[in-house]
Amino acid sequence: MATATARAARDAGRRTVLDAGSWKPGTQNLLPWIDVAVCSADFHPPDARTPTDTLQFLGRHGVAWTAVTQGGGPIVWAGPDNSGTIAVPAVPVADTLGAGDILHRALTHHLADKRHLTSQSFVQSLHAAALIASQACKSFGTRAWMH
Repeated sequence: MATATARAARDAGRRTVLDAGSWKPGTQNLLPWIDVAVCSADFHPPDARTPTDTLQFLGRHGVAWTAVTQGGGPIVWAGPDNSGTIAVPAVPVADTLGAGDILHRALTHHLADKRHLTSQSFVQSLHAAALIASQACKSFGTRAWMH
């Protein structure tokens, strides 16, 4: 179902974004229809042991813009013409529940107004999403930080 939905979105001219927490059977069939994949450090495609291995695997399978989050560690990213890391702001952590979901939603919000992605706009969007997710970790629960 996910593959058919991603394919329909791509056919309709919509950008597709994958929130990848862990590798699952069949994920390889979805990848050709994904534009942006942001994966947790627990996402390990076949023979991928490091974030760089994961980014290379995704690139070989047609995903143009990729990133791997590492909790409070740097986000490792790659695009068609560049790659690098983005520091995650250090904050006093009360709760990390939902932080990945918050990061992904903030990222899709920031990507929504960008017709064409560049390394600069992708990094800016990831950085903005990391700021929001970090703020969320400062309070207990997934919504308390919004008040």
